Amino acid sequence: MHSEPQLLQLYRRWWIVNRRQAPDTVDHYLREISGLQRHLDDAPLLGVDRLTLEDWLNSRTECSCHIGRWAYRAVRSFYGWATEQELVDTNPAERLKGPREEKNPSPSTVTNDSLDSLLATITPDDSLGERDRAIIDVLWATGMRRGELLRMELHHIDLEAGTIIIPITKTRTPRIVPLTPEALNSLVAWLQRRISWNATDDLVWQAKVHGEIRPMTANALRLMLERRRNRAGVSISAHSFRRGATVRLLRNGVSGPSVERIMGWSVGSPMMANYSRSLGQELALEEYRQKMMGDRGA
Repeated sequence: MHSEPQLLQLYRRWWIVNRRQAPDTVDHYLREISGLQRHLDDAPLLGVDRLTLEDWLNSRTECSCHIGRWAYRAVRSFYGWATEQELVDTNPAERLKGPREEKNPSPSTVTNDSLDSLLATITPDDSLGERDRAIIDVLWATGMRRGELLRMELHHIDLEAGTIIIPITKTRTPRIVPLTPEALNSLVAWLQRRISWNATDDLVWQAKVHGEIRPMTANALRLMLERRRNRAGVSISAHSFRRGATVRLLRNGVSGPSVERIMGWSVGSPMMANYSRSLGQELALEEYRQKMMGDRGA
C-alpha cells in the first residue's frame, strides 16, 4: 500500500505522462486533494465515501462556485485514476454532481430565525412533518455530517441519556453527541410514527417512494430540505447546520477541545477555525467584555 505522498506523486506522474496536459492543472488539482486530505484528518484518501466527498465539496463551494468547480474536477480526476489503477473497488466520485451557482446562495450558518422559519412550515396535517422536524432538530442540535445522520440506526440512540452514538465517522473514531430537549422530543415523536411505517431495517430515517418504504438517501434529504426552505423563504443546506452548531457552541462558551470532540475533529484540527470564521470579530468582542469588564480600562 502506497503512502499518501507516494500516492499523490504517482497520480501527478500519470497525469503528465498519459494525459500530456499542463502540469499547472494537475498541481492545482493536487492542492485541492491535499485540502481534502486535511479535511479527512487521519482517514485515508482511498477510504473516503461519496457522502464525505459531497460534504467536502459543499464546503469548497461555499467559498465560491469557482473554487467548488476546481474541487469537483480534482476529485473526479483523482478517483477516476485510482479506480483505473484498481486502488479502489468503486469510484466514490463517480456520481458526484458538480456545483451550480445559485442566485441566492446558502448562508454559512443556520440561524435561530431560519430554524424557526423551517419549523413553521410543518403543520399538524403534514404526513412527513414528524420525520422532517426530527431531522431538522437533530441536525440543529448535533451538527452531524449528512452521512452520519443517514447511517443512524435505532440502537445508536440512547433516549434515557439523550445522546446518539456515531460509530462510523470519517476519522474512524466513534463519538457520542448530545441532544437538546427539543431534538429528543422530536426524535421520540418520529420513532413512534416510524412504527406505523413498517420499516424493514434498523435505519432511523425512512422515506416513502411510490408508496414503498425505503431508507432515506442523500438525495431525498436534499430534496426535503429544499422543499422546506422554499416554503420558508430561507436558504439553508444540510452542511450549514454543521457550521451553525459550531458557531453556537463557541458563542456559548464551550471549550475548543469539547467542540472538536462533539463535531468529530481531531485535536488541533483547522476545521474549527474554518467553520467559526463567520463569528470573527463578534466572538473577540464578547470575550473582551467578559474578561475586561472589571478592568480599569473597560
